Amino acid sequence: MRRYLQGTLDFSCAVYAAVNAIGCVRDLRLPEARDIFNTTLDAFAARPSLWAAFIRNNTDHYWVVRYMLRRWSLTAPRPQAVSRPGGFALPVSDADAEPDICSAYLPERLPPRGPESPPDRFSDAARREAEAVRAALREALQGGATPGRAVLARFHRFLPGVASPLVSHWTCIRSADNAGLYLKDSSAEKDAVHCIGYSDLLPDAGLPNLRIVPESLYLLTAASANSAPRSPGAQPATSARLMKSPSFTPPAGAEP
Repeated sequence: MRRYLQGTLDFSCAVYAAVNAIGCVRDLRLPEARDIFNTTLDAFAARPSLWAAFIRNNTDHYWVVRYMLRRWSLTAPRPQAVSRPGGFALPVSDADAEPDICSAYLPERLPPRGPESPPDRFSDAARREAEAVRAALREALQGGATPGRAVLARFHRFLPGVASPLVSHWTCIRSADNAGLYLKDSSAEKDAVHCIGYSDLLPDAGLPNLRIVPESLYLLTAASANSAPRSPGAQPATSARLMKSPSFTPPAGAEP
């Protein structure tokens, strides 16, 4: 009989990834982690369109990550700084924060697709993208297991010769070295990914490989409680700017 684990029946990987990233930056004990998880789901459940998209995986969960970063990082009593390795991702801002952050930030309409713009799978552009992601992550994580920092990322996992991803997944990258990236991942499935070799990121039509999406990369680091952390170079952005889109198309792959 199969043992069901996180990601088998639910699509909460983005929530777990954000909690794990926050936990890498500061000491996050079980009651606080559970409160972040439960309060986040309560916020989504209060909006039927968001809740339906979330629990049925009819979204790519970028809005989940940006909401959690704003709610639990930029405005928390013990804030973390949020920056964007390589400058690929949409900015997350603490501008226009209100006491009811959920009402201020979450729209009633179905969330849009994320900002992904994938190159052709086996083109020179895809190889350059993989190399740029590697460089950005190496710099962000300072080439090792640096305490007080972690990167949120989304990856697509491909089988040889198949254009659509087998799985799309949000995770927390806790460290990097010359060989690859090491994850603090919520999945306990036997085929779960917990480390990614840099060679796995290079597109090859004959081999399984992964694509880490540049637009998904958010670096969390410790910040002073008296500071006002903001992504470097980011302009103040309201929820309307981050969420505005009338269209929606379900993603190709599953999101555990």
